[in-house]
Amino acid sequence: LRFLAKINCPVLLTVHGKGLFGGGASVQIAEDVIMLFKSVSTNDDGLEQVIPVLRRCGVKEMPIAHLTTIYDHFDSGGEFHLDMIIGIVDLRTAVIYPGYLDFQMFKWLKSKRFNLIEIPKDEHHQFYPANCVILEPGKIIMTSEAKETIRRVRETGVEVIEFDGSGLRSGANGIRCVVMQLVRDPGPRLED
Repeated sequence: LRFLAKINCPVLLTVHGKGLFGGGASVQIAEDVIMLFKSVSTNDDGLEQVIPVLRRCGVKEMPIAHLTTIYDHFDSGGEFHLDMIIGIVDLRTAVIYPGYLDFQMFKWLKSKRFNLIEIPKDEHHQFYPANCVILEPGKIIMTSEAKETIRRVRETGVEVIEFDGSGLRSGANGIRCVVMQLVRDPGPRLED
């Protein structure tokens, strides 16, 4: 907390009690929409504490995804955080790993007219390209090793700045895990 205070970052809430809310527990879909999720790192108690704060900050819509279970190891599948399976690259354009995206969230994205770019299975498990950083709509930073995903993203007109992410994967990390949300100007709303 001292670091956050030092950089003038307000602490709006500390999740407490039996609540869990992981750092990658949300993906900002647009300025007024944040996708949340339940998994081994985020539970109902955590969501109940965080959702009212997000509403007070102007978030209008918060669809909740349900992630697959991680059993004893990643070999069985699953993810801890939503930002490992969906990354926003432009307004209404997302990269997704559909193997872990629940059907309700897929339907929600389609109902909002999203262009979904599929991440190949091997690239998801090796490089986590959904865990990218959006600098502005249509301009992102993505791990350079995910060549096929980058090709697919560029085909939609999105500018991709490639980043050597090989040093991040000693565990299950991506570039967004390291930088999280950048300080930025407000972006477009979903209905813009």
